[in-house]
Amino acid sequence: MIRLIGLISCLLFSTFVHAELAKDRVFILAGQSNMQGYSATDKVAEELKKQPHNVTFYTRGQKSTIANYKTFGPEIRFTQAIAQTFPHDNVIIIKFVASGSAIKEWQPGSHYYDSLLKQVKLAIDPAKTKIEAFLWMQGETDARSQEDAENYLQRLDTFFSSLRKDLHAEDSLFLVGQINPQDINFPYKKQVQQAQKQYCQEHDNTRLVNTDGVEKSPDKVHYSAKGEIELGKRFAIAYIKKRKEQLLAQMKNSQN
Repeated sequence: MIRLIGLISCLLFSTFVHAELAKDRVFILAGQSNMQGYSATDKVAEELKKQPHNVTFYTRGQKSTIANYKTFGPEIRFTQAIAQTFPHDNVIIIKFVASGSAIKEWQPGSHYYDSLLKQVKLAIDPAKTKIEAFLWMQGETDARSQEDAENYLQRLDTFFSSLRKDLHAEDSLFLVGQINPQDINFPYKKQVQQAQKQYCQEHDNTRLVNTDGVEKSPDKVHYSAKGEIELGKRFAIAYIKKRKEQLLAQMKNSQN
C-alpha cells in the first residue's frame, strides 16, 4: 500500500514540481466518529506513525503529534501521501470532530461551527493562508432520521457555503466521504448518500470520495484500523487527482 501511494505521489509530483512553488498547504479534517477514528493507533505500522518532517498537526485547539492518541482517523495515511507528493511544502493538518453529531449541529452559529472556526484560526489566518481542501466524513447520524436525511442536502449546502465565506475558501476543494454504515439502524442511508452525491455533482471544487469496500469494525458502522488507512488513502488520491486536473487545465489554457 505504501509503495502504491509512493508511486502515485511520484508520478503526480513530477507534474506539480515544475508548476508550483513551495507553500503552506492547509487541510481541514472534520466530521463525526469515522473522521475521529475508533481503532487503536497501536495497530498502525510504525513507519506510518512517523510524522513527516514537513507536517504540522493541530487538534483539540493545539499543535500536537499526528499519532499521539489512542485512536486514529484517516489523517495518518492522508498526511503521509500528501507529504510525499509535496515534499517541499509545509503541510498543515487541522482536525476537529464531534462524534455522533448530525449536520444540523454544524450549521452557522452553532457550537460546533463556531468551535471549528475558532480552532482553524488558532492554527492559521484564513485571510492570508489559503485552505487547500476541506475533508468531511459525516452523515451516519442523519441516516437514522427521515427528517434529517430529507434535509441533509440543504443543510450540507448551507454549511459548506458558510465555511467558504467565513474561511475565505471560495476556491478550496471540498472532499465528501460517502457514508456507508452496514447496520440496520441506519434506514435512511441511501437518502443521505444520494444527497452527498448530488451536492458534489452540482457544485464546483467538490469531489465525492467513494467508501465502498472500506473495511468496517465488527459494529459495521466504524472503520477498522485497515479501513481508516484505506479511507485516508482515498481522500489523498481524490485530492491529488483533482489538483492535477486543475493544474493541467491551467497549463493548457496558458498555452492557448
